[in-house]
Amino acid sequence: MRLLVFFLLCSFNIFAQNNDKIFYVAPGGNDQSAGSIDQPLRSLNGALQKAASVKGGTVSILIRGGTYFTDKTISIGNNSNVQQLTIANYKGEKVLLSGGVKIDKSAVKKTAANIYQIDLKKAGITDYGELQQHGHRNAVTAPLELFYKGQALELARWPNKDFLPIGKVTNPGIKDKSVTGDQAGAVFAYSGDRAAKWKKTDQVWVSGFLANGFANDNVPVKSIDGNEITLDATTSYGVKSTDASSPFRRFFLYNIPEELDSSGEYYLDRATGILSFYNSGDLADELFVSMCSTPIISLINSDNVTLSGLEIGYGRDMGIYAQGTKNINIKNCTVMNLGTVGIGIGKNTADKSLYKSYEELISFDKTSAFAIKSCKIYNTGTGGIFMTGGDRQNLLPAGNIIDNTEIYNYARRNWVSSPAVFLGGVGNTIKNCFIHDSQGQAIMYWGNNHDISYNKIQDVVQEINDQGAVYTGRDRSSTGTRIHNNLFEDLVSPRGYMVAAVYIDDGSGGIKVDSNVFKNCGSVQGKQKFGAVHINGGGDNTFADNNFVNCGLAVSMTSWTDEKWKTLMGTKEMSKKLKSDVNTNSALFLKRYPYLKKLASNDYRPGPNKFKNSLCINVGRFSSNKSVLDSNTVSLSKDPGAARLKGLKQINVSNIGLRK
Repeated sequence: MRLLVFFLLCSFNIFAQNNDKIFYVAPGGNDQSAGSIDQPLRSLNGALQKAASVKGGTVSILIRGGTYFTDKTISIGNNSNVQQLTIANYKGEKVLLSGGVKIDKSAVKKTAANIYQIDLKKAGITDYGELQQHGHRNAVTAPLELFYKGQALELARWPNKDFLPIGKVTNPGIKDKSVTGDQAGAVFAYSGDRAAKWKKTDQVWVSGFLANGFANDNVPVKSIDGNEITLDATTSYGVKSTDASSPFRRFFLYNIPEELDSSGEYYLDRATGILSFYNSGDLADELFVSMCSTPIISLINSDNVTLSGLEIGYGRDMGIYAQGTKNINIKNCTVMNLGTVGIGIGKNTADKSLYKSYEELISFDKTSAFAIKSCKIYNTGTGGIFMTGGDRQNLLPAGNIIDNTEIYNYARRNWVSSPAVFLGGVGNTIKNCFIHDSQGQAIMYWGNNHDISYNKIQDVVQEINDQGAVYTGRDRSSTGTRIHNNLFEDLVSPRGYMVAAVYIDDGSGGIKVDSNVFKNCGSVQGKQKFGAVHINGGGDNTFADNNFVNCGLAVSMTSWTDEKWKTLMGTKEMSKKLKSDVNTNSALFLKRYPYLKKLASNDYRPGPNKFKNSLCINVGRFSSNKSVLDSNTVSLSKDPGAARLKGLKQINVSNIGLRK
């Protein structure tokens, strides 16, 4: 019997090995060919069709160097017939899966000093997409965009780099959710008469922070009469005048042909199809216009798939979208120059209407074992990676991970709530990543038991107010996450706005923050000072073994009244989070998070925030709030180096950030 079993196992292994298949793709190939290295296929779709016919074993699709354009999503479904599907570049060759069309240099004409034009209609391009209202928690597919030398150009704007203050407001234009149909947009003044130089103003758009420093909006202009601007749509918070207490209220105007006067700008005449751009140097042969308005690659209900060594970019939407998957590996890939998110993992990341409430993304998809490793993601419109997964009701972890990945310039269209990484669900990890150079947040997280560790986060939250590089808020059920062994550096607003490295907002709690280095973080210039760590109302948070270096203030905290707690906890929104999305009164939750027990008796005040073994080096003040409980806080004027004081943990920063 044992001999028979051994024979059957050997036979199966031999059968699987004999059924391992390799298909090759090359620019000069043909999708009707066999797919051998001498007779390659032309497209990835052609290779996937071949792979679908394989029974047993593994399939590898090796793509030769070149650019492969697609204006439709490449769908990688569930091929249960094979054990593993690998899609990779061939021997290190550069492979670009492009959602955009490369414009040949010969199609570009110089029409004036530093002005170049492309006749898109002549090039066969007539789908320009639409300019749509977008901004705070409202992501939309981008229209056609122009990319030059690997960078996204901006629609011609005024002012070129700075902003304008908002003058007198005669109609705030706040959206009334109880009213159906059209509502009058805001009416406000600006200084000067610049618009008098423009032939038409009904295609101009406004972009800016029109009321709050944590909400940016892009809104169409209806008309400009003298120095009075009338918007063609309402916004959630409306428009308010800029004053001394609100320098963050500011805007600029764009989509103006007369303002095409600076490198990095372009304008598309949608009637004629003439695309003009400003270039002050020699013209390079590196022009793309984005075309694909859906994710370039989708993985739906797919298991055991690896993508390796690919470049994916130049689309109007996502680079990769995944839903209901297991054992997916994205490694050594570059995802860049996209209109929305680089990689979206989880069912609701595709439903942009839900971006109005990011917390809605945390409970849905049960994707598991999804790994993004050693990748680079940049120049995306509304975020880097959105990752959900796991079962919150039963606190079953997804085991998804983002590791050793660099993410930057990931919020170029929506500046707020478009983080480098969004974590939802249960038990997801981001580690050894380098997140840098962005207007908005680095990591936003909801859900339970995530691990945020060994990351370097630098020069983010540059243009927003009342925000943090690592942020969560307004959900007492989202708890149990650990933030540890990270380096937060240079997180100080150049405009003096309120920013923190770690921000626990609107009553959230139960977060563990330990063994981090906060270097040059927080804001102390304004009236309301933010520490490197800021807590708004929350409690039951623990902080241990953290180092604060060159920070004006280490910790700031806003205490809430009983009335404010009662108001928040009595909302339908909070009831849904605590009783419907999960049951915080279940035995499972109370065993895992005993500090939630008080909620069942309507005792809403959380426990204290506790700080232990904090080392402060050249820090102006440790805490701005007397209710912060701290023990063994050591303050020094300069770094003692290796000679750490007794009881303080040594943090090895060489283990933080990207691994070489």
